[in-house]
Amino acid sequence: MKIGILSFRSSERKASEEEIRLKKEANALGHHAKVYRVSNFHMVYDTSSPCLIYEGKPFSKCDVMITRPAVLVNVELHIAIVDQMEMMG
Repeated sequence: MKIGILSFRSSERKASEEEIRLKKEANALGHHAKVYRVSNFHMVYDTSSPCLIYEGKPFSKCDVMITRPAVLVNVELHIAIVDQMEMMG
């Protein structure tokens, strides 16, 4: 299973201990887990085929996305990214 861990922490800060542990535990159980930084996403607004770009490449969907909320500066943008993931399936 492909598991995404959506981190709202700044890309300058390293992953939290909880995010690292989630990733290690998922990998130990035979899943593929990756921490995604919300600040590295770009949204493409298209009603027929909404998509996300992550680090300059099309974002490939995960089977499960675990969100790791933090103190948010731009709440509306972060919610929009999660909404876009839901629309993508």
